[in-house]
Amino acid sequence: MHLKEFTVGSYFRREPAARADIMFDNYESFPRIINCFEKNLKLMILSEKACIRNAHRGELGVRIQEGTKVSSPTEKQAIESMMIDQALATGDFSDSYFKDLKVMQDIYDGYTEISVMCAEYESFKAAIDAMPDVDRKIILPILDGSKTRGELADELGLTQEAISQKVKRGRKWIKDNVAIYMADYSVSA
Repeated sequence: MHLKEFTVGSYFRREPAARADIMFDNYESFPRIINCFEKNLKLMILSEKACIRNAHRGELGVRIQEGTKVSSPTEKQAIESMMIDQALATGDFSDSYFKDLKVMQDIYDGYTEISVMCAEYESFKAAIDAMPDVDRKIILPILDGSKTRGELADELGLTQEAISQKVKRGRKWIKDNVAIYMADYSVSA
């Protein structure tokens, strides 16, 4: 699977075995993919809040200082960022900051998908850790891209075909031991 085929929302719409394939094909970069999804969800919230603020300012979108109260946009941005980070860490979007967002369902869906991705990736890693040492020593270098099948074959005194078969069996074992516990969200998407 190429990364371009893997977007927010598309993970959920796939069956458990296909999600396990996504993790297998993107093992080394999967945590960064999750991080990217989190950043995009935060950007969605910030963008929506900016649109709401601009609508309240009127057509010109000009910020006008009212009264003698000093306004610190940098401080407000920092607080806003911390509030969003806290909500994304806990899943609690009940703060009044989020009440006027029109995209709350998208935010809940994105948060849920990211949470599921994190949990399933941890389960995927645990399945790899549970593999017999001899199989794990073949699968991990393939997954993290540190060695090719040819390099492993030379190192272990096996043929590339034997390595490929072991990788294929290891992949099936991982999928069988992870996908069985994954919920099927594809039916409701």
